[in-house]
Amino acid sequence: MAAKVTGGHMGVPARRHEAPAASGSPAPAGGRALVITVSDGVAAGIRRDLSGDGLARRLEGLGFATDRAVVPDERSDIEHLLAAQAASHVLILTTGGTGLTPRDVTPQATRATVEYEVPGLPELMRAQGGRSTPNAYLSRSVAGVLKQCLVVNLPGGPRGAMDSLAALELVLDHALATLAGPFDHDSGTGDRSDGSAAAGRTNSTNS
Repeated sequence: MAAKVTGGHMGVPARRHEAPAASGSPAPAGGRALVITVSDGVAAGIRRDLSGDGLARRLEGLGFATDRAVVPDERSDIEHLLAAQAASHVLILTTGGTGLTPRDVTPQATRATVEYEVPGLPELMRAQGGRSTPNAYLSRSVAGVLKQCLVVNLPGGPRGAMDSLAALELVLDHALATLAGPFDHDSGTGDRSDGSAAAGRTNSTNS
């Protein structure tokens, strides 16, 4: 089943985050993001996409131009969509398919597609979610990088998805600014730990 991407003009290349200036100013908000809902029910039209709707609204509030896609819980469909869309987006969030059932294949598909993983992001999301419910530690979310696009799996439940995105926002600007380059470690741009790149969006989130 081919996924249909909606909400954006796919013929227009994504605007990537610019690297922070030498003064340490925050990276600008924005860029094109994609929310992929992985759900047999939503794909079949028998279930409302509450998680995808909530994530898209929040990303738009953060300044992203946000596209949407829905796929069933089929590993090949997820892999194909990630591979096809990474070059056109700075950020891809999936929601759904991170649990323990045989149909929960989003982490396997993501791990097979990304170039390398960013294990700290799922650890952060699980730790933050674990403050509300121990069930957060059952999430098998994966995060990684493909074609300079950050790909992150979020849970399928609306609350878990939104809580995970809130945790991700703590480091999102810095992560995207780092991925945008330039990749000169001697300048410190590619491995800054002062958190300044995330300051702009973190402050807006807490206001």
